[in-house]
Amino acid sequence: MFSYEAQSRDASTEKCAKLCEGYRYFPRQFKGQCFCGDQDDYGRHGSSGRCNCEGSNVGKYVACVYDTSSVTPPVKAPVAVPTTAPVATPSSYTYAGCYKDKKGSRMFSSEAQSRDASTEKCAKLCEGYRYFARQFKGQCFCGDQDDYGRHGSSGRCNCEGSNVGKYVACVYD
Repeated sequence: MFSYEAQSRDASTEKCAKLCEGYRYFPRQFKGQCFCGDQDDYGRHGSSGRCNCEGSNVGKYVACVYDTSSVTPPVKAPVAVPTTAPVATPSSYTYAGCYKDKKGSRMFSSEAQSRDASTEKCAKLCEGYRYFARQFKGQCFCGDQDDYGRHGSSGRCNCEGSNVGKYVACVYD
């Protein structure tokens, strides 16, 4: 439907709306997958009555699509809007080091973004977690586990580059 996956799991409708600012549409599907895009052909496979739009699992092969220009995503309670958006600065997080990671045993289980996230964007996406890690081509993971170094440290991280490195992570506290 949309090629840009903003988050692979666990995104609420509100979080998808935030992640997809600047795009015309955002569908939320499966277990909180969040996509962003401007294409208006999202209905090409037909409509469905099987969506659980407010649930943690929207449904398999269905999507709740929101038009950001005319629809406000539903919220369960009023949300205070800050007068200025918080911005992650180097003083708001600390570099903890470069560590190895393994596909079958990730250091952090919550993937906030699958690609193209800067260090600052990871910090913002992982607000509420103690740690965040930036990997590969801008993958962003969040977690609270203190054992992120269990696979060992590494000297192969390119923390400021667009590709951090394969199965290595720049970890921040």
